[in-house]
Amino acid sequence: MTTGWTNWLGDRHCDCEVARPRSLEELQQVVRRAAREGRRIRPAGAGYSWSPLVSDAEFLVSMCNLDQPIRPIEAGERTVEVQCGMTIGKLTTLTRKAGFTPISPTLFPKPTIGGVIATGSHGTGIKTGNFGDQVLEMTIVRADGSLQVIGNEDRDFRAAQVALGTLGILYSVKLRVEPQFNVYTDKRLVPVHYVLEEFQDLIESYEFVEILWFPQQSHMWLYLMDRTHSRADPPRFWSSLRRRLDAAVENTAANRLIPWVASHAPRLTPFLNRTASALSNQVKASVQTASDAFHFQRVYPKNWDCCYVVPAEHATRAWSEAIALVNEYARSEQYPVNLALHCRFTGRSDAWLAPNYGRRSLWIEVATARATPHWRPFFRSMEERWFAIPDARPHWSKVYDPWRDIASRYPRLRDFLAVRERWDPDRVFLNPFLENAIFRLPARQRFRPPPAATPYTTAPPPPV
Repeated sequence: MTTGWTNWLGDRHCDCEVARPRSLEELQQVVRRAAREGRRIRPAGAGYSWSPLVSDAEFLVSMCNLDQPIRPIEAGERTVEVQCGMTIGKLTTLTRKAGFTPISPTLFPKPTIGGVIATGSHGTGIKTGNFGDQVLEMTIVRADGSLQVIGNEDRDFRAAQVALGTLGILYSVKLRVEPQFNVYTDKRLVPVHYVLEEFQDLIESYEFVEILWFPQQSHMWLYLMDRTHSRADPPRFWSSLRRRLDAAVENTAANRLIPWVASHAPRLTPFLNRTASALSNQVKASVQTASDAFHFQRVYPKNWDCCYVVPAEHATRAWSEAIALVNEYARSEQYPVNLALHCRFTGRSDAWLAPNYGRRSLWIEVATARATPHWRPFFRSMEERWFAIPDARPHWSKVYDPWRDIASRYPRLRDFLAVRERWDPDRVFLNPFLENAIFRLPARQRFRPPPAATPYTTAPPPPV
């Protein structure tokens, strides 16, 4: 046991006891003990989240040591069973060796499987939902330490698929995987106004679509990808060397140069955006394995990230609102965004709390370096515009204002809460953020007095 937890960015902290079990039996024991002592329990993955899903816990269970395969890939069934502390990157490597690939994995490979599933996180693919939609079976540790195995035919499965860690501790999952396939990628630089007019055509023409826009630029980078029977491009020494050099340059720029400019010389931001757009991308066509094509991000600087999920038919509005707001700030010589705006498309999800529940969706995000001035008021304004789009929902793990009525955007929330109440009537797996800000549950006498914790109030936070 240790004390204290901090997320990857360093903005979320938890001064509580932290358990890092190394076996299922140990996991059951620590959960049973903490619940018996009257402490609220929250699970933690790799900490790549901006929202207060984990903070304010009274007892934290880190899954970092539970990261092994349980059953090898069943080629005939196209499934694999793994512990939920495994990262997306490790899962990709595991499946690649067997000739398979995960479906809708996150772009960044370091989040854990459990965290990705719990928050409804995603990859790309208009024919598939998010990563959690590939789950066929999950094993969950309940508050009394017992195991609950739940399959996709179970009546509670749609609640458990994306549960924000509120039903119990997700120990393992059985996942659907695909035989490894190749992807033809057409990387284009296209004028912004053309892209805004063609979203519907893009998602009907390509299975996988990703778009990057560097602020104040007149063009967008399009990654247009489709399955192909062509062979993957052979590895070339110079190409490999260039990728390593590009990664080194991007790492230095993203983690040192951009934060310094943001703090000391913000007027240089447009120049840096032009340079980043030119150096980090090039117009080209290539054929890669799916495992490579969907993990092209080599650098992930510490940043603030706000992501909204809107019905695909509102893609033009979502992008237009973002571009307009960035340009409004620029006209005032304020540059709160110095990393690219990015989007992907996915199909519908069946999980009741998935941000893409019930519809094909655009996931659009805006990211900026941690030291950037004016990012808070910019994000507040950006959220106001995106939240005004019909049925828009924030990504559970990113930056968002919890005092908006997020829950009202989920038509099956009441059904979810009924399942949650049956599974965890003593609210062992809630924290004040979830209880008060998100679910807005009525006050309830706990079954045992908890240690002191700073509660969320029902009033919005003061302006920054």
